[in-house]
Amino acid sequence: FYLFIITIMSMAIAPDSRFYFERGEKEYGNKNWSGAIREYSRAIKIDRNYLEAYFKRGLARANSDSLNQAIDDFNKTISL
Repeated sequence: FYLFIITIMSMAIAPDSRFYFERGEKEYGNKNWSGAIREYSRAIKIDRNYLEAYFKRGLARANSDSLNQAIDDFNKTISL
């Protein structure tokens, strides 16, 4: 019973994709490209169809000279 309650409570307070996207936006605004990529990736892990997160991760990757990965993100954005 206690395990059930703990599971339900952890689901209720688990951050959603928007939470990580907003953290990515803060990192991006500070020009912390690796931090932005990390947070956008977390958002994408939760929501595989998060168009904005793919696009912004692509921009962050382009700014950090990871051009091939940036192109992959932009292609995913187009396909969504």
